[in-house]
Amino acid sequence: MKHQSTISPLRVAAFLTCAFLLAILLFTSRAQAASVLRDGTYTIDYTVLKAENDSVSMANDYWEKPATVHVKDGKMQVEVTLNHSAWITEYKAPSGSGFADVEVVKEDPAADTRLVRFPVADLTVPLESKIHVTVESVDYDHDYTIRLSFDEDSLKESESAASSKAEASVDKGNSPSPGSAAAVPEKPASERTGKSAALNNAGDETGDSASETGSGDREIPNPKTGDRTPVLALILLFIVSSVFVFRQVLTAERNKK
Repeated sequence: MKHQSTISPLRVAAFLTCAFLLAILLFTSRAQAASVLRDGTYTIDYTVLKAENDSVSMANDYWEKPATVHVKDGKMQVEVTLNHSAWITEYKAPSGSGFADVEVVKEDPAADTRLVRFPVADLTVPLESKIHVTVESVDYDHDYTIRLSFDEDSLKESESAASSKAEASVDKGNSPSPGSAAAVPEKPASERTGKSAALNNAGDETGDSASETGSGDREIPNPKTGDRTPVLALILLFIVSSVFVFRQVLTAERNKK
């Protein structure tokens, strides 16, 4: 009588686990490779969030959209335009283990706007920043912590960058022209009035680096910071296939007895 080999459920479980981990590893490496942008200029939408939760910060209205992303040698620099520039007396972005003043690219006192630039390591993670808001007319003077949450789905190559690729290839040593990368919008005077009262009603602060907790909070869904759908699909597939295989193995074991 021939000996019939049996498949141990533990061996099946070990095989499925290894296959699942391998699939996750492959997906992660592909996702990391996809997140590396080639050199060029891009635009991306973003939302200014509060520090302590995903509510929209009051400062969101004063950060113009979209932002401009310059990529050179794999390193990213983001440019954003601030309206009500006179109110935002300090703006610091992450630098090393702390924070440093952002670079002012262009300033227009007449339009009350300011174009600033700062490095960003990862667009998939909300960027924590420190700002100081001063409105002398209403005796308002406070520090805030905000977070810039970038929407990866909105990332696209800048039209001005596409038209100037020939010039950029000739002079690679020059950084992208801020003027062509992002236009500084001018806010109508009527839109700039009446907002000092809103700032005066901003939330309480604790310590020197308080975060915003003003009234009228509104929750928004987080802009997508990474496509997790394939991971969830892999997990679901692993569970379903595991249940199916175990049932098949157990049925085969019962039939042999």
